[in-house]
Amino acid sequence: KYETDEIADSVLDKNSKIKCPLEKAILDVNDPNIAYEILKKKVFPQGQEAEKVFYPYNFSPEENKLKDKISGLSFKGKFYDATAFIQTHTLLNRGLTNLGGAAIPNAIMSNTKAEALERLGMSALSISFAFIAPLFLLPKYNTHFLKKNGVIDEVVSNSKKIIQVSKKYLIKDKDLMIEGIKKTGKKLGCEKEFDSILEKFKGKEEDLRLALIKSHQEILRSDFISTGFLMGSIPWIATSITEAKTGRRGFSATYNMIKKDDEISKEKHKKAKLKRLLTTVLFASIPGIFISKFLGKSLKDDKMTNFVSKFIRNNPENFDYTSGVSMSKTINACKWMFTGFLAKLPSARDKYELRDRVCREGGTFIMFFGGDFLLNNILGRLSDKYL
Repeated sequence: KYETDEIADSVLDKNSKIKCPLEKAILDVNDPNIAYEILKKKVFPQGQEAEKVFYPYNFSPEENKLKDKISGLSFKGKFYDATAFIQTHTLLNRGLTNLGGAAIPNAIMSNTKAEALERLGMSALSISFAFIAPLFLLPKYNTHFLKKNGVIDEVVSNSKKIIQVSKKYLIKDKDLMIEGIKKTGKKLGCEKEFDSILEKFKGKEEDLRLALIKSHQEILRSDFISTGFLMGSIPWIATSITEAKTGRRGFSATYNMIKKDDEISKEKHKKAKLKRLLTTVLFASIPGIFISKFLGKSLKDDKMTNFVSKFIRNNPENFDYTSGVSMSKTINACKWMFTGFLAKLPSARDKYELRDRVCREGGTFIMFFGGDFLLNNILGRLSDKYL
């Protein structure tokens, strides 16, 4: 993708007086293939041998293709397929990482047996909810909002797969959207269903674009809120089980530090718990409303110029759902940061547990997303270069 501050009508030669000879040579040519051949003959009058120096290892494009075909490494096989599948499916990736990289070590490093069981319970609930929410709820959200916004009438075929049209096709105009619908329809084998949607909105294509953006926005909002409530409820469930089993109301890690008599009274505990519960509800619901609204506004309004809206407009495909269900890493990061993480903090039973959650959850977030970033951008690029 490219941006420009200024577009020139024509390119002048080095003396800035007449048009560049290369530009003049193809001034009346509209076919890029013909233009390429004309420019090639002008730049390389001696033929392809002179052209070679402009390619890696002095090979021509044809020789490069042949070299790749003969010596190219083939990363194929069951193990590679399995790891590639895990890497590209954020939820599965996070679930396995959470199990091996966080849940088990956290349990081993617990201060008490009650804390170990509580941490294992929270991790088990986290993995379960992370899979249950999108697999069961998202297909329902997709159908409901597509029907509500008039994109589809009845779900009798693959028409609801229209939600898989990437957001990158919705940020400009009807022509880009139509191109995206046709490409996605062909890819998913839904040309007939997608063509019927286009026929339904013939002459009203802009209405279809806005309806699809609105559907995406409402699906994201509902997914954010439901996931926020599920993830926010995890510590409440786990701590209630610990409280019922031990008969103690404080942070399980401090049982060996604080006597049972020193715990706050039942009445104070009840009031504090209600206050924390209301804060959890706010953190679980409000971020999703604002984030989804901002995303929808950024997609349809190209006049938004702040840093975040520019990032969204330049990378809209980072906010897609694979197959309309599996969230992208960007959506997952937003959910974890603004709902999963924030919604877990108010349920902390005392200042010790609050500190523990901030460090543990914050550290896990940085390692999961920052670690992937480092692996892909540093180790990945090094291996691409030297291997």
